[in-house]
Amino acid sequence: MAEAKAAAAAEAPAADAPEKKAPEKAKSDKNDADLDKKKRRRRRKRKVLLSLFLILLIIAGVVAAFYYTGVIKSLFELIGFEKPMAVMSTIEQEQRFQSWQKELEDWEFQLDKRELELEEEKKALSEREVAVASREENVKSFSAILTETDEERISVLERLGGIYDKMDVASAVAIIEKMYTVDEMAIIIYYMSDATAAAVLAEMTPSIATEIISMMIG
Repeated sequence: MAEAKAAAAAEAPAADAPEKKAPEKAKSDKNDADLDKKKRRRRRKRKVLLSLFLILLIIAGVVAAFYYTGVIKSLFELIGFEKPMAVMSTIEQEQRFQSWQKELEDWEFQLDKRELELEEEKKALSEREVAVASREENVKSFSAILTETDEERISVLERLGGIYDKMDVASAVAIIEKMYTVDEMAIIIYYMSDATAAAVLAEMTPSIATEIISMMIG
């Protein structure tokens, strides 16, 4: 009986050993699997990078071939685009810069020319304003004209106003502008009917009509 227990006790450690080694082996297998996955990922990355490098190398070779054979220039000329600076020779770049410089100089010249034209227009406008202001200062009021004109002359002009009022407007204007002063024209028109006076003023030389109107409203 004692010998049987001793044999069982000796066999027990031998049975537990595989159970202890099993987790260690599983862990080792897992580590090996992870390592293999990492290696495969690295190989895939290297292949992708190598493929990209080869593609870029091919593209660079094609661009260089097109450039040295003049194909790129022909393509840009065909589609109407300017040749990029990156594919230009040094001489072509200098020519491009000179062209830009000339365009800039032309633009500056046109700008200076326009500024001079604006200055001339401003000066002419100022002179016209001065002339109009001076003329307005010299225009007498209609009441002053009546005061300065002889009563007998006013009576004559009043009768003439009635006569011209019945005439053709164009004919009346042609006679009035030829035979009378601006002051006398104003008196004649004053004694016309409103409709005829308006028609006569519209037919008259604009500067004269403007002066007469300024007298009447002054």
